[in-house]
Amino acid sequence: MKITQFEHRIRKLTSNRLTRKTIKKIVFGILDNPNYNFRGDISIDENSSFEVHCNFDSLDYLEFLMEIEEKFGISITEEEEKKLKTIGDLISHIASKKNFI
Repeated sequence: MKITQFEHRIRKLTSNRLTRKTIKKIVFGILDNPNYNFRGDISIDENSSFEVHCNFDSLDYLEFLMEIEEKFGISITEEEEKKLKTIGDLISHIASKKNFI
């Protein structure tokens, strides 16, 4: 499987300590995937709810979290997953994981 330039940059960045700003860029880069259809012309930001602002059903949400886990090399437990209501919650959670600042 050929990795994209974006994926290569993420892997390079995740080998080092990441700042919240970098984590945010990576998360929004993943959300930019056309497979994630947002409702209408809604602008997505850190305060956006996965349930309200994003057109995520439970399967979309799980697939998105699996992609996040893979990109950042982290694991998100089922309990942690239930607490992540907004994109900002997710960014903060990733930043709190080992080796991230």
